[in-house]
Amino acid sequence: MWIIVSGFAGWLAGKIMKGTGYGIFWNIILGIIGGYLGKIILNALQISTANNNVGILITSVIGAVALIFISGIISGKR
Repeated sequence: MWIIVSGFAGWLAGKIMKGTGYGIFWNIILGIIGGYLGKIILNALQISTANNNVGILITSVIGAVALIFISGIISGKR
């Protein structure tokens, strides 16, 4: 279930970051990886989310948006 929610988060992050997305497939991959990054970011900020699908979605969207932003800077899209 976590992979499905994270994949949806990647798609959602692609919509949030209009113009810098990498297509649905890569946005889903970024959402899954972003779940890990989001957890790291929120832990560093000492922010806790619920351990349910909504919490996973929020964490994954934050991480995926960060990844899309960083990869956009690296690739010159930002």
